[in-house]
Amino acid sequence: MNEIINRSGDVIAAEINFIKRRTQETMLSAAVEIGRLLCEAKVGVPYGDWGKWLEENVDYSVSTANNLMKLYNEYGDKPQQSLFDDNSNDIFAMLSPSQALVLTALPKEERKEFVETHDVSDISVRELQKEVDRLKAEKAASDKSAQAEKAELQKKLKDSDTQRKKAEGDLKAANEECTKSVNENWDLKSELKKTKAELEELKANPPEPEQVPIEPSVDLEAIRKKVEAEYTARLSAAEAQNQSLQKKLTLASSAALHKFNIHFGLWQQEYQTLAKLLTEIEAEEPERAEKLRQVLQKFAGEMDGGVHE
Repeated sequence: MNEIINRSGDVIAAEINFIKRRTQETMLSAAVEIGRLLCEAKVGVPYGDWGKWLEENVDYSVSTANNLMKLYNEYGDKPQQSLFDDNSNDIFAMLSPSQALVLTALPKEERKEFVETHDVSDISVRELQKEVDRLKAEKAASDKSAQAEKAELQKKLKDSDTQRKKAEGDLKAANEECTKSVNENWDLKSELKKTKAELEELKANPPEPEQVPIEPSVDLEAIRKKVEAEYTARLSAAEAQNQSLQKKLTLASSAALHKFNIHFGLWQQEYQTLAKLLTEIEAEEPERAEKLRQVLQKFAGEMDGGVHE
């Protein structure tokens, strides 16, 4: 008489789950191996005859064959029955071929993370497909947002580069104008020196009336007044030219002030740009924005100290 052995429910459940697990592994491993064989067979089938070959030889549709070959391409780096032997793919052991196929829509690293964080034994293929579609949609939205941020950053960089080039152009023009002013300053000084010498010569040596034979009919008083008027006119013209040159020289001497005004305007533009960027950074990284603000304040303090030295 056979002896009846009473075993606990836990032991029986463990055996059942072991068989289920091995069955799942065998199903997925077999599907992967079939996919490998289909890939091998397709190489030797003439172009256009693949569907006919499948129907006549293995009774598969093209879509079924494509799915099996896809399983091989995604999971099939090992021969039949040994897909999980080294435990490198043990995490996928509880997947059915249909579930494994759905997960191919995710990158391999995300696929592994998904299986680690979800109980795939309790998820239907339809539910799994919905979850994968949700993850893909979130990733697409995240990628779109990242692309938008990248485009905005590139635009800001482009605008900043444009402003920098404009500032460089303004600075170059200011330097050229300053050089021109310095050259004009020297020319004006030289001309002023010459004019002063002529004025002093004119004052020191007034023109003598032209010596002409005196005739009874000549009005000496009229000749004297004429010569005096000419002298006065020449003297006034020389003094007016001297004043004009003095004025031009004063303006030319303020080239440094003009250059300072240009640089000050450029500095104001850059400061406003930095303040705007600091506000944008503060919205995303308050701590970093505070550090940058302290750096900016320290720089401003050093500038103020330099001005008061």
